[in-house]
Amino acid sequence: MLIRVAAPSLVGVLALGGLAAAPAAFASTAVKPTIDKASATSMVFGTTGTTTFTFSTTVSDDSGIKNVKVTPWPKGVTAPTAGDAGEFAVATCKASASSAKTSVCTYTVKTDVRKDFDNTVPGTWYVAALVTGKDGGTAFAAKAATFTIKRQDKLTVADGTPEPVKKNATLTVASKLTRANWDTYTWQGYGKQSVKLQFLKSGTKTWTNVKTVSSSTTGAIKTTVKATASGSWRFVFAGNSVSSAATSAADAVTVK
Repeated sequence: MLIRVAAPSLVGVLALGGLAAAPAAFASTAVKPTIDKASATSMVFGTTGTTTFTFSTTVSDDSGIKNVKVTPWPKGVTAPTAGDAGEFAVATCKASASSAKTSVCTYTVKTDVRKDFDNTVPGTWYVAALVTGKDGGTAFAAKAATFTIKRQDKLTVADGTPEPVKKNATLTVASKLTRANWDTYTWQGYGKQSVKLQFLKSGTKTWTNVKTVSSSTTGAIKTTVKATASGSWRFVFAGNSVSSAATSAADAVTVK
């Protein structure tokens, strides 16, 4: 089920592991553990699909590592604290072959867009981590790692008309931008988004930006250019904090 750290609308994203009480205060002489090389899996989903979310970190303590507890949480809500550790998931830790003081700890969970996500989920997320050494010393990082969850975007194949086109005549290029709706699990038009029209002249290898256009409220894209040379046309959407990038298939247009 979803971790509900100040985000009650999220249901089922990242499963909780075995729950345990928050650790007792440690002696003031205990050295704090260190948290290093933390990373988490970013995710992009269309209307179906599963993936494994993974958080991994290398942690060290002079007494060795007792455990690492983690919780993902979304940007824009109150950050969790070490006092919330009773609701954190427990990572699996393996001691390093080179040093008993160092462990590599990993937390994984399978996610299914149709079971776990809705349209409130996309955006920037963090993973909070609480590390406890065998001597009771602790270290806490609210933003040990950062990851994103994004809705997938698609652009239909660019369509240039007329084909062929006379030199210096007007060429119309059209496409449509859609993105996954995680409330209905359908593709819907993505309106009012900036999309770049690019051109690849025949015999060359470099795409050039021609102009930036905006999708309509239904996601439709249509623009005109002067046809000066034969080549291929495509649209490119850069994506944003909640939606993935997308590139249309190209349309080769001959200029006569």
